Amino acid sequence: MSLGPQAQAGTAARFAHAVLGACAVGCAAFAPLGKAPFNLFFACGVLAFCAVAILDRGTLARSLREPVALWALALFALYAASLAWTAAPLREGALQLGSYRVLAMPLLFLPVLTDPVWRERTLRTLLAVLGVVLALSLVQSVHPLPFARASRDEFGILYRDAYVFSDRIRQAIQLGPLLLWAAGTALFARSASRRARLGLLAIAVVTAIDVMWLLKGRTGTLVVSGLLIYLLHARFGARGLALGVVGVVAVVASSVWMNARFGATLSDIHAYRQAGARNATGERLEMWRNAARMFADAPLFGAGIESYPVLSAAAYAAKGREPAELFHDPHHEFLYVAAELGLAGLLLLVGGLIALWRIAGRFDERWCWFTRGVVVLYVSAGMANCLLNLGWTGYLFGLLLALVAGRHAQARSEQGPSRARAFVIVRHDNLGDVALALPMAGLLKREVPGCTVHFAVRGYARDVASASRHVDGVVVVTDAAAFERDLRALRPDAVVFAFPSEPLARAAAHAGVPVRVGTARRWYHWRWCTVRPFVRRRGTSAHEAQLNLRLLAPFVADTALPREALWPLAGLAPSAVPGPAAAGWPLRDGVANVLLQVRSNGNGKEWPLRHYLSLIDALPADRFNFVINGTPAEGDALRAAAPALFALPQVTDATRGFTIPDLLRTLPRMDAVLSNSTGPMHLAALSGAPTLGLFVDLPGMDTVRWGPLGPHAHTIVAPREACVRCPRGAPECPCMAAIEVTRVARALEATIASK
Repeated sequence: MSLGPQAQAGTAARFAHAVLGACAVGCAAFAPLGKAPFNLFFACGVLAFCAVAILDRGTLARSLREPVALWALALFALYAASLAWTAAPLREGALQLGSYRVLAMPLLFLPVLTDPVWRERTLRTLLAVLGVVLALSLVQSVHPLPFARASRDEFGILYRDAYVFSDRIRQAIQLGPLLLWAAGTALFARSASRRARLGLLAIAVVTAIDVMWLLKGRTGTLVVSGLLIYLLHARFGARGLALGVVGVVAVVASSVWMNARFGATLSDIHAYRQAGARNATGERLEMWRNAARMFADAPLFGAGIESYPVLSAAAYAAKGREPAELFHDPHHEFLYVAAELGLAGLLLLVGGLIALWRIAGRFDERWCWFTRGVVVLYVSAGMANCLLNLGWTGYLFGLLLALVAGRHAQARSEQGPSRARAFVIVRHDNLGDVALALPMAGLLKREVPGCTVHFAVRGYARDVASASRHVDGVVVVTDAAAFERDLRALRPDAVVFAFPSEPLARAAAHAGVPVRVGTARRWYHWRWCTVRPFVRRRGTSAHEAQLNLRLLAPFVADTALPREALWPLAGLAPSAVPGPAAAGWPLRDGVANVLLQVRSNGNGKEWPLRHYLSLIDALPADRFNFVINGTPAEGDALRAAAPALFALPQVTDATRGFTIPDLLRTLPRMDAVLSNSTGPMHLAALSGAPTLGLFVDLPGMDTVRWGPLGPHAHTIVAPREACVRCPRGAPECPCMAAIEVTRVARALEATIASK
């Protein structure tokens, strides 16, 4: 029976995927051993990746969304672009660009290294081969191997006591991952048996001895010192850091005593500074100086790829000296990048390393210390060598980047928006803003069954968030440090910044929240948030509550809800507000109880107080009870501005001794609420009370953006011709003053009648 086209395509895709995985394992097997086999597996991997991308069209898109792969490709692209301005011959620059092909490895092998099985196979193969390199090096230290060679430097000194398997600098760097893995597993694998941990520690010690005292190089000292400090600090904190520093001092002291190469460095530096002596250390310092001068001459984009040998040769010629092959690069990764790619390349390289360090926080403990250890290893070895274009070391770090990229892609899929079930919504501003953000909780509850939603608000708005039946808890925002502690305790899957804040976004990142959502229109969200929907508030025709829902696009398929569908999602249930019944509220039987929200706490345009007085006077006193709501400070201001207001028999004072929970419990009992555009108006409308809001007709302040949402919500808008930007310091708003008292009186009676 023949297979159908889809089944055949699926079989071909699985075969191509398996071939790509075999190529990843093959590259890991030969990265430390042989260029020809490595290049063969790399080329086959390119073909397999193309086949996988063709058979599964989403592969390339998914790979290009991986930050580690994008960073490596961006660095490669900058090297390629520098061919346009390089000081080197174009042919040499193009040939050198080929050595940076290792930067494509994170993209190339990402489809298979996302799979834990293939990733473990690749990593174990690499560690096993590095173990073979270590064993051969130890054998070589006792009995020279026929295929090994001693290392000779450019100054004609043969280090007959430096027993190496191939090349001591390359080998010291290559054994770094083996040292990192053995020592890290011994320190962090708490579930491993004591015997296994001691065995791993023994491997780490033997590797360090080989790197430090058998290979006898300064690179080995940097590698061992950097990893020692990092691992001890990562495992034991401040005590480990102190222990690591003591250990490094001991390592350096032993190197000076046991390693003539390292011990001669200080005297070489002194001789170079005094008389410009031509010794190994002096030449390296001269190369660094040449690279620094190149960077100073072309600080933005550098002199271009492969320009260092050309310009360095010219600098030596100007001094009447002949450069040797040793001077192909300055033996310093960061100076090399700065010289050839300028500040742009240096920032890209350093920024990528910092990003690698940060994303490691999303991994489990095992991959966290490994990823950060790779960064430490690269930085330590890069202080005295150039790694990416140095043959085998470039292969090694390209492969390590690919492993980290695969683990990060897996973490993103495991901790991505589709997996989020615990949310924190940040809206730490005013009451009305918090009220209009409550539909976010209702939509999440409806579309993500079983999820939990917490609101992060200011202290005085906590009762508003708590009143919603869709909100499971409230986090009171006081400062960034406390917010970070609260997030660490809650351990949410996602935090959504409905109100942007750079300190809180940074705190969420430091707390390790996997998914952090913030609008792309804030620069700091590009640094601290992982998902950045483009939500533009200015100039839009959408309501504020609708704009809030757009931030939930990573979690909810459809966020474009009509206005009439929003108020039920707020879930305001005033009767469920904890506490005793609000018997103390001054409501009267047999009359229409109308709540007047005269002030807006400076957050909105206000209908003049004289108009409220005229309205009260125009309506029959025996039919109305006007309850003046506000804060104690607002009440004092009203008493000072209109002393006779609270003396009226149909007016009662609710500005003293009453809280927001009292207001929420009382709103359903009101016959009407008359308010400026402010928080209590939104609370009244969302809780179902008959609400009449007074608005101006100005963009960003009108009913389109801030109108009340509810089944009995009504508005009155000032005449457009009267709406102007109020003069600074004006005693009242002229556009709000244009709303006639008789118009409001008729609308208020109609609102009461509609209840």
